[in-house]
Amino acid sequence: MERLFTEGQCYTLARTIQILMPGTEILYSRVEGHVYFRLDGKVYDIRGQHLSPPTDLQFLDHQEGDRPHRWAARDQRRLS
Repeated sequence: MERLFTEGQCYTLARTIQILMPGTEILYSRVEGHVYFRLDGKVYDIRGQHLSPPTDLQFLDHQEGDRPHRWAARDQRRLS
């Protein structure tokens, strides 16, 4: 699961958490090319809470760069 949600499906995980837990903020690190989420002031991804999250985290902008909401469509792996 860690590999799936750190290599292509990180936005899917963050969006799922956001649906289940309103108030979740989706963040993006351009340096890592990875999506994180913030809940109650703490930053997480599939690996858990990050005490030292990337310094370049910003709110996800779907209009810039390689749009993370499209990554899942290119990923041929599927949860079964």
